[in-house]
Amino acid sequence: MPFAEEPFIKLWMVDLADDHYEMDITRAVDALGWHPSRSLRETLPAMVAALRRDTSTWYRDNGLTPPSWVENETTSQA
Repeated sequence: MPFAEEPFIKLWMVDLADDHYEMDITRAVDALGWHPSRSLRETLPAMVAALRRDTSTWYRDNGLTPPSWVENETTSQA
């Protein structure tokens, strides 16, 4: 897409991103008695599919400001 702003996140960053972010809910369970109502393993594929299907709507529905390349991408697809 000509003149589109390139996203900040690059594919090589993905491998580095999970190096120090293990998910552990033990503290929330112990302190609050909280347990998740959904499984990340089951929910994440649906989230990714929704993001790919309609990126700008996904950002809006989740209360996030889309990067400029998302707005450009959506307008050019319409």
